[in-house]
Amino acid sequence: MNTAALIDTFLYSKKTKGVSPLTIKWYEQILRLFQSYHKKLPLKPSVIESFINSCPGGDERRHGYFRTLRCFYRFLERRNITNNPMRFIEPPKCSRKVPRTLTYQELNILLGYPRDPEIKASLKFLIDTGTRLGELYSLTPSCFRATP
Repeated sequence: MNTAALIDTFLYSKKTKGVSPLTIKWYEQILRLFQSYHKKLPLKPSVIESFINSCPGGDERRHGYFRTLRCFYRFLERRNITNNPMRFIEPPKCSRKVPRTLTYQELNILLGYPRDPEIKASLKFLIDTGTRLGELYSLTPSCFRATP
């Protein structure tokens, strides 16, 4: 099976479905690189794993290659074009990211800006509790009433 033609079919399907242009661009970059290595579509998991492992960059990028190929082969399987060898490939491990925290100096600068007491109170609440912004805005006065 010609890899280039299958990639074109996949990308056309994604465009028709209304997938984001940036996502399509990402798919195309990875799949065209895949095509440059494999003119005929590989069906052996070891060949696909070799491509994923050859990915330049870190864990996140390698995992992105994996996700793209998984999506591509699932598409081909749904269209009854081929079996899905990605079912036999484990996703690459990603190192756990540690969220960046603010220094005391940065916190003081942040708290020095707002003049509105409601905003300052919101900032202090977020800092003290570790609540996310969306969680803060979903709070209602009924959340603070004591239950009997």
